[in-house]
Amino acid sequence: MYRALTAKALHEGIDPSDTAALTALAERTSIDFGPEGLAVDGRPVGREARTPQVNRAVSAVSAHQGVRRELVRHQREILARGNVVAEGRDIGTVVAPDAPVKVFLTASIDERARRRHREMTEGGTAVSLPTLTEEIARRDAYDSNRAVSPLVPAPDAILIDTSNKSPRAVIDEVLALVRARLEGR
Repeated sequence: MYRALTAKALHEGIDPSDTAALTALAERTSIDFGPEGLAVDGRPVGREARTPQVNRAVSAVSAHQGVRRELVRHQREILARGNVVAEGRDIGTVVAPDAPVKVFLTASIDERARRRHREMTEGGTAVSLPTLTEEIARRDAYDSNRAVSPLVPAPDAILIDTSNKSPRAVIDEVLALVRARLEGR
């Protein structure tokens, strides 16, 4: 959602440091999920949320308290529908602190950069791996130290390092955790 809003802000020429304009944008933007995934104002977001421009601006946009307030509201409305899997940097700590299962996925910066590089290259975007590595490290440092909703695992989250795991292995591990947690209720 933060990437989608950032893409919309950049498209509308809104500076990532403009708190008032970004908050107003978040307030008037409809964000939901449709058959094709995340939709902003009824339009599927797609790859535009993963461009280098969005990568560079998303941390600045997401740091604004008004933006976070509005997007947390959107997220909670979606979660209230029930049985939703949500991912994000503050889902377990801010958006859904009472969720029955919280998983904090992590991977080394190098591995995350390789994954993002592959994703972007396959999507037709040329980007340098060292640049991506630097951007990810910078975003992690910024997001982990921001005043509003910092990137930290919830105290009761289960940490899974995915650095050396296939997507299928991670999915299987998370599903096993969910089943165990829900059966233990």
